Amino acid sequence: MNEFDDAFYNNKSEWAEASGMLTVAGSHDGTGTSISLYNAGDIETDWQAFYTMTSSGCALTSISLNNGEGQMAFSAITRKNSNDAYLRINSRTCLIEGCDSNKVPTGTLYNNFLIAGDFFKIPLGESSFVSNTSCVEIRYNYLYY
Repeated sequence: MNEFDDAFYNNKSEWAEASGMLTVAGSHDGTGTSISLYNAGDIETDWQAFYTMTSSGCALTSISLNNGEGQMAFSAITRKNSNDAYLRINSRTCLIEGCDSNKVPTGTLYNNFLIAGDFFKIPLGESSFVSNTSCVEIRYNYLYY
């Protein structure tokens, strides 16, 4: 469903302009090594990114936002828990954690593999989220006040 579907949002004319949302759906929030993001909120926002974990670990070595506004570098990530199907980076909690096949945290932490950079937030408007290996899902919310 398009976020501006008139059948679902029958009062969109009352809030659409103030929301800052795009009037036409674009190619934002996909998957891959380069993901276009759009934060229509009033303030920058936290995010969660998911990467596939294999039996040996995760191939993730770098993440950047807008070619340098935010950066994170990782040493070779080896899997600590056989239940970890995904690696989740959570900027709100500043945790890098293992998740099961339903993307539910298993309690296994991988922060020790972060070797440079720090957790960052998604700025207002358009930005680009880039990593060396495919991100299978990115989650974030628009924050209004």
